[in-house]
Amino acid sequence: MGMRVLLISTNKIRVPRPALPIGMAYISAALKRTGHDVDVLDLLWESRDLKAVRERLTSKPYDVVGIAVRNLDNLTFVDPIFFGPMTEKIVQCVRKYTSAKVVLGGSGFSVEPLAFFEYAQPDYGIAGEGEAGIVQLMDYLKVGGPIGEISGLCYVDANGYFVQNPANSAFDLGALAPDRSVYDPRYFEEGVSAASDLTRDHQPAIETLQTKRGCKLYCSYCIIRKTEGKGNRFKEPAEVVGEIQRAMAENPSVREFEIVDATFNFPLEYAAEICTEMIRVKLNVPWYCQLTPNAITPEFVDLLAAAGCIRVDLGTDALTDEALADLQKGFDMEKVLEVDRLFTASPIEHTHCIFLGGPGETSAALRESISFTERFLNPAQIYANLGIRILSSTKLEQQAVKAGILTEGQGTFVPAYYVEPAIVDDHETLDFVRDAYLRHKNWYLWWGLRGQSLSDRAAYSKQTVADMQREYDYVMSTKTRLEKAPRRPTSRPTLLTLGST
Repeated sequence: MGMRVLLISTNKIRVPRPALPIGMAYISAALKRTGHDVDVLDLLWESRDLKAVRERLTSKPYDVVGIAVRNLDNLTFVDPIFFGPMTEKIVQCVRKYTSAKVVLGGSGFSVEPLAFFEYAQPDYGIAGEGEAGIVQLMDYLKVGGPIGEISGLCYVDANGYFVQNPANSAFDLGALAPDRSVYDPRYFEEGVSAASDLTRDHQPAIETLQTKRGCKLYCSYCIIRKTEGKGNRFKEPAEVVGEIQRAMAENPSVREFEIVDATFNFPLEYAAEICTEMIRVKLNVPWYCQLTPNAITPEFVDLLAAAGCIRVDLGTDALTDEALADLQKGFDMEKVLEVDRLFTASPIEHTHCIFLGGPGETSAALRESISFTERFLNPAQIYANLGIRILSSTKLEQQAVKAGILTEGQGTFVPAYYVEPAIVDDHETLDFVRDAYLRHKNWYLWWGLRGQSLSDRAAYSKQTVADMQREYDYVMSTKTRLEKAPRRPTSRPTLLTLGST
């Protein structure tokens, strides 16, 4: 007999549009395939989170409550929101009303497993991909066995040490489709699009899918390789197209779909195979994706258009050669200009996603990048962030310590952002940025720009981030700090097809 599991999705971000909880859908599919009973609670649609959790917990008994953490925060310096406290309160709520085991997972947990574990104090966590680990954990809770072999499991051992098991089983991405029955029907209601989508008056219902896990790029701020792997596992193109066809047949309200790979076109050959398969079967469904400029050719743009792609979000990140090199993007401004012109000449909308005020960027360089954009680029939309969220074990973290933005050993569980200190203090340049973004209806930075100067907002945000850190330090003063267990030899990864455990 299987275990009774409640999965709680904690994501509350609705911009640029509500994201389907595809990670939770994969976990649900893995659990159901191995005989467990699964219920879900999606807090995106709840106005009173803890009330909703309490009501669900008291409606029926559960053996395990899995809390899916998509993001530690909203990744936005000008409007910082930290989701850690909400997760901690959910754990406390589970403790109060049930005897169920609490398991944390998701990309938000995987970014900072130790810090998150000691802060929220679950029974277990699963870092990285969870499909294999959650099934192995259910087996362990039912019949026991060697806990050290559960893929990605985080726990406190008998000696009080924090243990994070290696990911010793690689999930076979082609062996399991996400359980789309967990999606709330409100995700598919066609209505007014989110405020930051500047190109459309409404948002047709969409579906999402992954074609691969991980990423082979080395951007200086990114941790996808840590949370998903190095991008060496792919679905067969026919499997990708078949999944799209099944998802849309099962939900007739869906009109479009989005490929949510970190970078769809890297490697380029694989993306081309996907597009070719879409064309072969005459899929004829509008879709969009995220691309890196360093793997775009004229032939690939033509292939995207022929396959039905209607929009691409480009991970451009910066608009000077110096900043692109510092961020380890692998391309220069000549390539940015080439890609912009290719998409301008195509029927595909394109968006440049960029950071302002990154490492080493001067006020003069920031002003010049805006002027360059106005003169030479022609995107459907510019989507910008002031600053970059700092994450652990990245080049950006080292740069932040050197710049005095972080202190040595501070950690990055609490939101922290890299904005060049000289730019934060340069009110004239921030006003220049504000005025430029207000001049262009298709440029997005922050909707509060019309009501507040960017320099005032940056000062407020800087204080808010400092207050978050102080609150965290206060909360942690009453909790036990954990030390990592001594390292032990790791086993070689083996491919796991769910149902084989």
